[in-house]
Amino acid sequence: MIAKKSVPQKGRKIIKEAKKYIGIAISILAVLGVIFLVVKNFEMINRRAQLENKVLKLTNEIRKLEDQKASLQSQFNETQKEVFIEEQAREKLNLQKQGENAVVIEGVEVEEVDGSKSLTPAGGIIEKIKGIFK
Repeated sequence: MIAKKSVPQKGRKIIKEAKKYIGIAISILAVLGVIFLVVKNFEMINRRAQLENKVLKLTNEIRKLEDQKASLQSQFNETQKEVFIEEQAREKLNLQKQGENAVVIEGVEVEEVDGSKSLTPAGGIIEKIKGIFK
């Protein structure tokens, strides 16, 4: 028969304690690893929420800019029409078509309300009443 090597009693106790400490160390490392992963997961969730919020803000800004672009394009298209060009030439440059006569009415102002133009006495009604009592 083959004889087993016997480990002295003191050596067995040391090996048993070493295995115990190694098990504790592995458990601590596993717990620390899990804690690290949980913290990183929360950081990623927070970062994702921030990015989704930024995407939402940028989407809203894009929508506003597209609306503004459509409005500006509409205004631009209106300015390219012959009627608009003629109106601006008459009002701002005091031009007239051949054969037309321009009439200037003094003491009257042109007032624009809701896109429609109306003539009002210059100075308003209060100034006229003051003028009567001078």
